[in-house]
Amino acid sequence: ASRIAEQLALSMANLRLMRRMENQAMTDPLTGLVNARFFDPLVEKELAAARRDGQPVGVLMLDLDKFKDFNDTHGHPAGDEALRSFARTVRGTLRESDTAARYGGEEFAVLLRNTDLASARTVAEKMRAAIELTPIEIGPNRFARISASIGVAASDAHGTDRMQLMRLADGALYQAKGSGRNTVRTAPAVDLGDG
Repeated sequence: ASRIAEQLALSMANLRLMRRMENQAMTDPLTGLVNARFFDPLVEKELAAARRDGQPVGVLMLDLDKFKDFNDTHGHPAGDEALRSFARTVRGTLRESDTAARYGGEEFAVLLRNTDLASARTVAEKMRAAIELTPIEIGPNRFARISASIGVAASDAHGTDRMQLMRLADGALYQAKGSGRNTVRTAPAVDLGDG
């Protein structure tokens, strides 16, 4: 009986360790946000639900403006703090049901459940303003600010193909960056045909 108990305890410890490792593999350690490895399958799952239930899904692509300049001016520790602050601000503007991800470098993505294009744009604008207004402590009594450009797409205007939705949101992001940064741009609607 004690040998079975030992084996059971070891199995439970291994299961907890495996879950912790899986969680770490899906989470960005600096920001605490999920990463692309977690985000992409989640978007696929939510878009499948959108097709089935007829509920729209919004996607935002965000990029920190002139982040290399920020790092060069204030140093990498300040850059890390800017990323952590940015992640807290983004999470603070989202509902519990939404998901923000660090997609790579200073590029981020957000999944907005049950959100049409107009509502996704409203969320993006609220987020952009909150990011711009959040002071980042870069040293004792020293603060700086960052801004972000945001591209918006949603299944009601752009379809339920993940690659297309992400590509359109990314294209809108680059439009935002090209039109002066610290702004929100929406991807143009596409012809969805008969569905």
